[in-house]
Amino acid sequence: MRLLVSILAWLLRAVFASRRFLAMHALQRLVQGRRVLVDDRSRLINRLTYVLKEYFPQVVRWFRDKHTDVFVEFVTRWPTLDAAKRAHRDTLIDFFHTHNVRHGKTTERRLDAIKAARPLTLDIAVIEPNQLMAKALLAQIADMSNAIRTFDDAIAARAAEPPQRRRERALSGDHFRGSLLHFGKPQSHFDKNTLSVPWSMTAARSGAPSPLKSPTAKAVRSPVAANLSGVLKLPSP
Repeated sequence: MRLLVSILAWLLRAVFASRRFLAMHALQRLVQGRRVLVDDRSRLINRLTYVLKEYFPQVVRWFRDKHTDVFVEFVTRWPTLDAAKRAHRDTLIDFFHTHNVRHGKTTERRLDAIKAARPLTLDIAVIEPNQLMAKALLAQIADMSNAIRTFDDAIAARAAEPPQRRRERALSGDHFRGSLLHFGKPQSHFDKNTLSVPWSMTAARSGAPSPLKSPTAKAVRSPVAANLSGVLKLPSP
């Protein structure tokens, strides 16, 4: 019977270890995938910055973080200095408020900068090609940001998964469900006169008497135990 308990305990540890490894491996792959997307977005932002400096360098100075939605949507909506200068002041204020830019000094500084800005060039041969390139890069950056947010949600969901849920996932396999269902109960619900691997392991650490030595102990004959007994020719308890 001791051999049977040891085999069941090893089997339970193997299940938890394998499922824990798979969960950590999935989380690691999610983090690596997110890192790849962030690096790709950074390269796109560098290319966009270079393009904007060719015909609309002021907007690069107005926004510090080029990966934010407020920057991407501002340049998408007003792709040239002339378009930004023609925008009504209230329209610009509403745009910034919609994107949670509510710091009065920041908004006023940008509005004053737009009003006082002078174009770098008026050459259509320079403005139009760069404007088209900027539009293409902005669309890619927006798509990349949406993909990164999807990875962020997946990482947060997996990292925040409660331990009880991880245990349930670890014991959710069809080939273990019937045999290990008893071990899915909270530890406080175990009958200490019933032979169970989790109780016997904790009891050994706490110094409590083993149920193996109790005359009232009841053996648990699970399907896995029965199969192991037949395969390994274990004597019946």
